Amino acid sequence: MLHYGKLGRALCALALRRVGRGRCPPVWSNMRVDDVPARFLRMMPVDNPDQPLPFGGRIQILGIEIYDTRVGVAYRLAPLPNVESVIREVLSDHDKTTEHLPTEERARLRAEFEYKMNRAAEPGLTLTDDLDTPYHPTSSSGGGGGNERVGRTQFEPAFPPGATKLVVHWGELSFPVELRP
Repeated sequence: MLHYGKLGRALCALALRRVGRGRCPPVWSNMRVDDVPARFLRMMPVDNPDQPLPFGGRIQILGIEIYDTRVGVAYRLAPLPNVESVIREVLSDHDKTTEHLPTEERARLRAEFEYKMNRAAEPGLTLTDDLDTPYHPTSSSGGGGGNERVGRTQFEPAFPPGATKLVVHWGELSFPVELRP
């Protein structure tokens, strides 16, 4: 049985009023207002937090958020990597397939394609520790503009008692964190 809670029921009612029929969207029908948020314990620094990226650019791991039930990683990409030099051929093929389009539409499609290619070149974050705990990403958010992007990814579970080293990975790059109780 699904538990809507007050917030979930209100969102469901609003959604049904807008569409006039149907059932609650699954994401809202699973909402629970009585879920307890993770309790923040502390922020930990990272060894060697600023490293160069392939294709240019840099990544900085701003810190590790330690919670009672999860681990969060805050990061910044600045300047952003430039994968255009590596994917010139792919971009050239894209340009050829859109050359019959009006200039404005072609420019818009090129910008979207470059954005997708740049995002695909970002391997994202993973976590490991010295006890081989299986960490799973549970949420991710971010934003940016100009030549930088900031983000935050959360993983579950929290690091286990007895773990002494956590390592944040971004592709081939590693950022070790010495865990202390």
